[in-house]
Amino acid sequence: MRTWRLGYAEEENTSGHDGQGVLGQDRKHWGQGQSSRVQQGNAQQMGEARRASAEIKGETQLSKPRKKLPRGVYEKVPGSGIYWIRYADATGHIQRELAGRSLTATVKLYQKRKTEVLQGKKLPELLRARKVNFRDLLTDMLDYSKRNKLSYADDVQRATVMGEYFGQRISESITPQEVDRWLASHEWKAATQNRYRALFLLTYRVGTDNGKVNVNPAKLVRQRL
Repeated sequence: MRTWRLGYAEEENTSGHDGQGVLGQDRKHWGQGQSSRVQQGNAQQMGEARRASAEIKGETQLSKPRKKLPRGVYEKVPGSGIYWIRYADATGHIQRELAGRSLTATVKLYQKRKTEVLQGKKLPELLRARKVNFRDLLTDMLDYSKRNKLSYADDVQRATVMGEYFGQRISESITPQEVDRWLASHEWKAATQNRYRALFLLTYRVGTDNGKVNVNPAKLVRQRL
């Protein structure tokens, strides 16, 4: 041991560092290395802590249950915040309508549409079926009459008279009062007026069966006595 220490001391003296020597440099380098490793270890621990916190937060968000929307309201793209409504119209067909980003306004729109269905009102303009004029209904009625009735020739004659007055009108715009006044404006016997009334009834019934109209104003026209 003494020989080694003396030799080491001599080596230190020849290095020209006034007592610092190789041993002092090694200690200095070792201390710097330890400090660097401690800093790296602290940084690694902080990074792992942040990742763990993010994972916990992510799991919490994923596990958070999605808010249940009111009846008839849905998001076409889940999580988008853009709401749609879905409801059955007067004919039983499912209708879908874009409402917007306000959930309160969407619920009010849904309730409004449901009320309109219950009251038998028409759907909004954009959702309405193709408008059909009365002449189209007469054509369908005569096709039915030709196949099923012996009085087809009489129906053709009466349909011509009806078409001259109501032909260009939108079928669903004709009211019971208009039909009643039109019948009363002619000097026909009660039996003849009732035959025209019956043809009105048949015309709208065939139109309903064909899905072209949802009303039959002739039902509310009084029968002549």
